[in-house]
Amino acid sequence: MDSLTQIVLGAAVGEAVLGKKIGNRAFVWGAIAGTVPDLDVITKPFLPMVEGLSWHRGFSHSLLFFFLVSPILAWIAGKIHAKRAVPFKSWLWFFFMITFTHALLDCFTSWGTQLFWPHPWRIRFNNIFVADPLYTVPFLIAVIAVLFFKRNNPWRSRVNWLGIGLSSTYMLLTIAFKGFIFFELKADLLRKHTNYVQMTTRPAPLNTILWIANVELEEEYLLTYRSLLDDENDPIEWVSLKKNWFLLDEYKDNQDLQLLLYLTQGFYTVEKTDTGFIVNDLRFGQQGDLGEDGGDFVFKYKITPQADGSLDMEQIDPPRPSLEEGKPMMDQLYKRMMSE
Repeated sequence: MDSLTQIVLGAAVGEAVLGKKIGNRAFVWGAIAGTVPDLDVITKPFLPMVEGLSWHRGFSHSLLFFFLVSPILAWIAGKIHAKRAVPFKSWLWFFFMITFTHALLDCFTSWGTQLFWPHPWRIRFNNIFVADPLYTVPFLIAVIAVLFFKRNNPWRSRVNWLGIGLSSTYMLLTIAFKGFIFFELKADLLRKHTNYVQMTTRPAPLNTILWIANVELEEEYLLTYRSLLDDENDPIEWVSLKKNWFLLDEYKDNQDLQLLLYLTQGFYTVEKTDTGFIVNDLRFGQQGDLGEDGGDFVFKYKITPQADGSLDMEQIDPPRPSLEEGKPMMDQLYKRMMSE
């Protein structure tokens, strides 16, 4: 999730664990510790591109990391607040819960986390966008409201748990929304006698009303939008993308390439260029509509074969649309969300 959401979650968890003992200091330490797992981004410039992608939400989002970093943070906090007489084991539990819930929240996004690192398996549920105002804003309001109550005021704890409860309830609802959309789309594919390999659904940016589906077939992918506000009789229109995986057959033994393709969960297309290939990661969508006529893919990689047989790999950041360009895109997304 985005940094603001993780800060809010860390502050709320910190208050729940030690708020009665150390007051607003629990918020401060919670907010700080809530950002610690994301410090893995500092190492990205020093790693090869593919390793940097694999490292993100890897070790720093694992149980092993939490067991290692929590005693260090607990020792530091204990030294700074020695006069507070907070037992070391309380600080230890405090920091473990904050870092663990950080990773747990990230599991609900599309990128997922290697919670059991060094095992490469990533836990990802694809039920919430990386930034969702309906999750964060009510939670943030509750956290801010808590600051207006004194440490021993019972309403302080109640309001904090209200924020945690609202955010958790919304998260459970997004899972229900995802399930509803998934089975609706699956039924449509069955009616059309479409045999597929796998299907994923994920929310469109900034909401959980409009969902995007990627369906893998033998030689292509089918993509579509589906809104919770669509009438059940509204036809589902699918667009297709050719896989073109055969373009990379010559390089199937390249370990870096295989790691990159592994990270896509099998949802990628390949394009031929004058100098090599482009690998498009379908999981994070396009800047615009879906399909070949849609915009640039948010995550795409340039693969350039070298004379020695190696592959040069580079992540290509799509051009950021200007305000004038972005507004029509958001208007189109809103209209589709509202089933207009």
